[in-house]
Amino acid sequence: MDDLKRLMVGIAARDATAFRHFRRATLDKVIATAFSILRDRDGAEEVAQETYLIVWTRAENYDQRRASPIAWISAISRNHAIDQLRGPRARASHVSLEVVLALPDHSRTPYEQTETRQALRKALQRLDELPADDKALLNAALLEQTPYAVLAAERNMPLPTLKSRVRRALIKLASTTA
Repeated sequence: MDDLKRLMVGIAARDATAFRHFRRATLDKVIATAFSILRDRDGAEEVAQETYLIVWTRAENYDQRRASPIAWISAISRNHAIDQLRGPRARASHVSLEVVLALPDHSRTPYEQTETRQALRKALQRLDELPADDKALLNAALLEQTPYAVLAAERNMPLPTLKSRVRRALIKLASTTA
């Protein structure tokens, strides 16, 4: 097992020393990856911080059979840099769906507003009936609008597999409406 893989095992076990060594060994690559996209040193350093936060919190998801540690961390860095280029996104998860349902909609009649709220409540109930993994995936992909590439890197799974899982979850959701 090479050094970075050994360090990843330590990070998954919450070994802060392993994390420091891993960061020291990979920081230049992470910043270079982000800088090649952003062309901004400060932005690249911000992406590096976000990248290492993901490494620390999701190290147990790393699968050495799928990618080397440097490939895994480079993908995370690249995806966060691309997200930063896209600009700040309003995350729907920060707003309660109940609050959204309670907002008045003056562009519709009261009857249409009631119908819309009832349909949204039913959809939320069906979403709650899905398995926790499917619900979390749909929440991240659709409500939070997290790019599929970022979700795939965070979950350490190939992009086509992630897209298939989202599609299957949507099919399950639609089948509960019939």
